[in-house]
Amino acid sequence: MDAPAGVAAGRAGGFALVVGVARRASRERLEEAGADVVVGRLTELLVEGRPLPGAGS
Repeated sequence: MDAPAGVAAGRAGGFALVVGVARRASRERLEEAGADVVVGRLTELLVEGRPLPGAGS
């Protein structure tokens, strides 16, 4: 989620993990909204220690 409102909705919805993507909003604003993790790009995320399929290197 790249907007504080989306992060807050994920938190309020009881998601186990809320990931913020700092595109338009700052890392700080996303963390304040309740993001557990904030990345600059989705390709920074790993699945079981491996990059996401199609994420490139």
